[in-house]
Formats: sequence, C-alpha cells, structure tokens
Amino acid sequence: MTKAFEAAHALKGTLSNLSITPLLEPVVEMTERFRNADEMVDVSDVFPQYKDALERFRALAE
Repeated sequence: MTKAFEAAHALKGTLSNLSITPLLEPVVEMTERFRNADEMVDVSDVFPQYKDALERFRALAE
C-alpha cells in the first residue's frame, strides 16, 4: 500500500496548496487509511465523495 499512500499523500499536498477544500477532504481520509496499511484498504465509501467533488469542480472550470 506504499504506492497508494504516496499517491494519495502527493495529491493531498497539491490540493492543500491550491486550497481546493472540497476535493481535499476525501483525499485526507483516503491518505489516513493508506498510511500504515499492510493489506488492501477499502476506500469505496470515500471515493464517490471525491468523484462527486471532482465533477463539481470540473463544472466550475467550464
């Protein structure tokens, strides 16, 4: 899960630096779940929140 943690952590940092809070909140949750995981981590409850926030952000950018 190291790669998943590293990817989520990098995304968290980028979103934080850009102050994109609606996208940041679910990514923070995913990052914490991946942080010390030795096995597969279930983020199926959090990922839809991220996806919905991403769609709203994309709509604003159009």
